[in-house]
Amino acid sequence: MVLRSLRVLLTILIFTFVIAACAEQEEDLGDVVAVVNGEEVYESSLNRVLDDMIFMYQQQGISFEGDEAEMMISMLREQALNQLIQQTVMIQKAKAYNVLATDQEVLEELNRVKNQFETDAMYQEALIMNSLTEKQLKASIFDNLSMRNLIESEVGEIPVTAEEIEAYYNEYKAEIEKQRAALIDEEGELTEAQEAQFSVPDLAEIKDDIRAFLSEQEQQRLTQKLIEQWLEESTIERFN
Repeated sequence: MVLRSLRVLLTILIFTFVIAACAEQEEDLGDVVAVVNGEEVYESSLNRVLDDMIFMYQQQGISFEGDEAEMMISMLREQALNQLIQQTVMIQKAKAYNVLATDQEVLEELNRVKNQFETDAMYQEALIMNSLTEKQLKASIFDNLSMRNLIESEVGEIPVTAEEIEAYYNEYKAEIEKQRAALIDEEGELTEAQEAQFSVPDLAEIKDDIRAFLSEQEQQRLTQKLIEQWLEESTIERFN
């Protein structure tokens, strides 16, 4: 449970399209797997991201054994390298735009992570089980917060109009009613429990949730577009 807690915390520190990589310089960095705008990316960082990806898939019940395991790992390795390159570009941009995370921001986030554990001993055990030092964890937090600051400075919060909220609500309500009608056609009269599943709250009750969802959805779209632009502008070399 402790093992899972720290891994999950590490992967949700920022948006789901980013996986944290260890930025601390280690004794054995391994081979250079990519060069991004002159900055070298090492195999040790790639392996950590790959391990985290495999761990998350395993939590979903996906096995990495058998004939297809090698192909799956090869595909994930390519994804991990892409994510590392993306992260490297974003950290470079955060530095260029002077929005790197401050020591205070890193400390506050580190304390938030620690507070997820009942005791300091449990936190230390989680670090050991994940082959992490606190310095490495702080490096990951620094990267994540720096990327978050970058997106907030370049994209920011997306405003959502009342009309957009109402339109989404009406579409959602119509879809729920469509599903209810389909079930009635299939099973006839619905039970009380089934009717409850198709109950839609009044717009006033969920408008804030809809606003937050639509804002985040558009923010992620704009963020991905911006990242793609940064990647196109970058000089990237990959090494097998």
